Amino acid sequence: MKVLICDDVEVKVQTIKECLSRFSITDCKWVIYKNDVINEVRAGQYDLLILDMTLPISKNSDIMRLGGKDILFELCLLEIFIPVIVITQYSDFSPDSRWHSQPVKWFVKDYINKLYLNDDVDFLDEIIEDDLYSIQGLHKYLCTHYWNYAGLVYMDEAKNDWKRGLRTIINYIVRHNSYNE
Repeated sequence: MKVLICDDVEVKVQTIKECLSRFSITDCKWVIYKNDVINEVRAGQYDLLILDMTLPISKNSDIMRLGGKDILFELCLLEIFIPVIVITQYSDFSPDSRWHSQPVKWFVKDYINKLYLNDDVDFLDEIIEDDLYSIQGLHKYLCTHYWNYAGLVYMDEAKNDWKRGLRTIINYIVRHNSYNE
């Protein structure tokens, strides 16, 4: 299985690679920037993308809080058939967390507004407040909007249960696909 990992934290990538090697997955490539993911997926023949939800767009740019969603969206638009596992160290995207609420609300409302062809989408305020900020809400959103989304793993380096979650999702992908290794 050939895996592309997109994350901006080297220690996290090394931990993911160690976890993958325990499943005999050693063919891994690492990219850091959002702009590099699509190009790399198009150039290589990857069986799996492990994607951080928060990552920089390019070198010397700010971190994009939900940049992983943009990548999932682009992959779907381009009809690139690759399962994507989202890994994040953030369990909370709410106003009280590290991220501020207003930019997230504007992003989601703008995105959905485009889908509804500029209809009034003010009804989303209540939904966004309750649903998108939690890791469960993010998972639910990704499940219902992206066919290439395979699952979400909350990576808490103090605990090892994230490795079990990653293994479960990879086992499912391997069972339902055939790969030439």
